[in-house]
Amino acid sequence: MKPSTMVLAAAAMAVLASPAPAQLRNSPAPDQVAGRVAYTEKAIHRIESNYMACLASGNSGVIESAIAHSVRMRWAIPSARLEDLRSALVTLAASGSTPAIRYKAYLAGLVFDAPVMFTEEGSLKYKWDEDLFDAVSARAQKALLGCNSGSPDAR
Repeated sequence: MKPSTMVLAAAAMAVLASPAPAQLRNSPAPDQVAGRVAYTEKAIHRIESNYMACLASGNSGVIESAIAHSVRMRWAIPSARLEDLRSALVTLAASGSTPAIRYKAYLAGLVFDAPVMFTEEGSLKYKWDEDLFDAVSARAQKALLGCNSGSPDAR
């Protein structure tokens, strides 16, 4: 055999013996255990900084989505220390560019301040961000304003 043919054959055998890139992409990450991501302090800090960047965006849709994801993160990792994110939500609640942003940031702040009040809402899955905010708003209204069982509108 010619030397170039031997080199080609050796290279082909080496490629066939190694895992394909698609197999590597689909294999579980080392920090995942039984389908759940093991959140490290570094990963939480990275996620928080990404949400902070989204909250500072000029696009109101991006901001509203980041607010919803911040709430989901608080529910997913209740022990995480997210002071910077909480501070950004307070700022948005006071001076967000639209009334929707201010209201959603206020609701998210309630979740951050009193996560126990929203335990039931945190265990549910929401198809749309609006459903999440509706659920948080309804719980806040019941908890903060009270529910008069004698009124015709009480559920």
